[in-house]
Amino acid sequence: MVRTYIRAIGESAVGVAHDKTSFELHFDAFLAALADAAMDFAEVDGLITCGSMIDTFPRHAVALAEHLGILSQLSFCQSIHLGGSSSTAAIGLASDLVKQGRCKNVAIVTGEAQLSGLTRNRAVQEMAGFRHDFFEAPFGPSNPSCFALLATRHMHEHGTTSEDLATVAVVQRRHAGLTAKAHQRAPLTVDEVLSSKMISSPFHLFDCSLISDGGAAVIVSGDAGAKGVTILGHGDGYARHDHISEVHSLGPEDMGAAASGARAFAAAGLSPQDVDVAMLYDCFTITPMLLLEHLGLCPEGQSKDFVRDGGMSLGSSLPVNTHGGLLSYAHSGYPSTMFGVVEACRQLRHECDERQVAGASTALVHGLGGMFSCHSTVLLGG
Repeated sequence: MVRTYIRAIGESAVGVAHDKTSFELHFDAFLAALADAAMDFAEVDGLITCGSMIDTFPRHAVALAEHLGILSQLSFCQSIHLGGSSSTAAIGLASDLVKQGRCKNVAIVTGEAQLSGLTRNRAVQEMAGFRHDFFEAPFGPSNPSCFALLATRHMHEHGTTSEDLATVAVVQRRHAGLTAKAHQRAPLTVDEVLSSKMISSPFHLFDCSLISDGGAAVIVSGDAGAKGVTILGHGDGYARHDHISEVHSLGPEDMGAAASGARAFAAAGLSPQDVDVAMLYDCFTITPMLLLEHLGLCPEGQSKDFVRDGGMSLGSSLPVNTHGGLLSYAHSGYPSTMFGVVEACRQLRHECDERQVAGASTALVHGLGGMFSCHSTVLLGG
């Protein structure tokens, strides 16, 4: 069997980068990845991007390849537009391209100046465009409001509390405090979360992810190089819906993550019990809780108990988002899941200093797009 690896990782500036355009953030992340593996521009023969809310080129990857000066040498150049699952879906695609012999080294390059490059009105307008034209948009629900419906349902069905949600935010901030590049590192308490501004009940301000600048890149290859991380398995999965108005239930059978996780575990020959550290999409505090259940990392309906017992934290049986996640590390739009991929690789390369998970050898990264509608799971091994 042909093995594939994440041979290189790289990041741009993260958090606030007023002096950088979106394409410059892409470029910086790409250069950092090349430097990480001591590779040259000429070695890259595939490029995948995840699109952009700011750089709305109809052929985004082609435009970036032109900017990088590598377009004519590529045998594959495309963009993936699956929201928060784009980066992890791109890893699966890149791995397949290498296995098929279509490419030798595929760069997945992401970046977005979402904080510096979008006005508040434009950001709201962009998000509003995701709503169903007939059943949702006329009533004006925001992105937080849609996810808040999922949180409210989980509270009703399983007894989850606002304190449980707040604990997720506190844990992620604690991890970010150990991560030098994190956008927000100041300590946070449950009381501070609960006393912060109400955004959409039950979400307070700190239950919601950041708006950040930043980019990240990886290079997928059949050559591990000096620091390669093995791609053990990958799976995509889709829910029965795309819009919140079409959600049937919170059950794993309806939400898509269970399918992507099952496919990734089957490809890797592993089970959820084999995972040492997980990077889970956390646009709102309810999101990683639901993903823990749907991916089989804790029993259905018991993510609240997992969180109450210290789960997700460093030192627990399953640390989650050891860099701080979208809630505290950075959320720069489409690239954001790639920050979790980079962190997973650092954990498996044992490069995380104070936040290092002892003996980490298997990592799970999960990306989520839309209203839990499209999912992509990647399993990595050190």
